[in-house]
Amino acid sequence: MKTLFGIGMLALLILTGCATGDVGMVCPISGGETVTFVLTSKGPKPAENDDFLVVGAAIIPNVEHKQFVYSFGLWSKKEKAPKHVTVEDVSEEKIELLVDDAAPKLEAKYVWKQDSAPKTATDPRLGWLYHEGNSPRVYRFTITTDDGRQLVMYQLTFYPVFIKEPLRKILGMAPLGHSGPPQAASQPAD
Repeated sequence: MKTLFGIGMLALLILTGCATGDVGMVCPISGGETVTFVLTSKGPKPAENDDFLVVGAAIIPNVEHKQFVYSFGLWSKKEKAPKHVTVEDVSEEKIELLVDDAAPKLEAKYVWKQDSAPKTATDPRLGWLYHEGNSPRVYRFTITTDDGRQLVMYQLTFYPVFIKEPLRKILGMAPLGHSGPPQAASQPAD
């Protein structure tokens, strides 16, 4: 899968708007498909459709508990709560369900927010924290609307090296260069 991302990142950067400086980036996702994202000077453009805009797709670390959560948010343009929302990480061949909200509620300003279950150093799905270079992650939002439509949006989030290093440390993971599955770094005996 590391090769897939390398090919996607190297071979598929395409200029899409010379006047704006925006670039298109094609990312491979699970199932052998690809998704094109627009990169702006502020980062990946938020996914949106006529009903919703992605307003959050990030990691929130908890230093005290040596864990983090994926945190997601949607703004409802039509001021209506969806009936169901799932968010999956489709960055690798095996899809990982991060959020499954069967009774979504809107908070202030018509925003839906939900966090994943906490992730710790022993989670085998965190191998991407050891990939050299920046790590793009693609999240698939599947939203069932109040009138029964099913909307799918993809959001790209980049995790640069300078974020991954401290995140590994917060989680207590072995340092970069460690071979094998992610695991907590051994603690010295007192």
